[in-house]
Amino acid sequence: VCSSDLGFNRDEAKKLLAEAGYANGFKLEITTVPQYRPWAEAIAGELRKVSIEATVNPQTDVVIRKLRSTGKIQMAMENMPVLAIPDAHLTYQINFGNRSELYIKDDQFLKLGEDGLSTRDPALRDRIYAQMFDRINDQMYLLPLTAIPSTYLHTAEVVYRQTPGFKFTPRITDFHWK
Repeated sequence: VCSSDLGFNRDEAKKLLAEAGYANGFKLEITTVPQYRPWAEAIAGELRKVSIEATVNPQTDVVIRKLRSTGKIQMAMENMPVLAIPDAHLTYQINFGNRSELYIKDDQFLKLGEDGLSTRDPALRDRIYAQMFDRINDQMYLLPLTAIPSTYLHTAEVVYRQTPGFKFTPRITDFHWK
């Protein structure tokens, strides 16, 4: 949905940090659940290469939610359970829709999220969400990573019978040979 590539340039990152007054870096704690610690450690390692003294703080989901709601998380690495709902608005809803856990104060961004949800015109939604994701990237509110992508293949020889109660979540047991 983004309209531009973020790119990667370690030297440019160091230059921007210096321009912002952080030539010697700064301390940053990455909070994550224990099962994502290896990925958080890899990110911390990359951040240390540009003089950001990153550490990893593994916590339970409950502790993370409490820390986030009180504004005590500097950076979090979390899983977003998008399941099988291919809607860009889910990113907004999960990360920014709960006002008790709102960790950004950006009226422009929040309005884009609400505007995207309020329209049924697919072309207009695409334009709004492109602006919303560009804002996410510009302000670095989220850095999307893919650890466990879901892929579904289909052929005419397979029939899908939905499990009752799981309207938006296809399960492997829902697919059967004809």
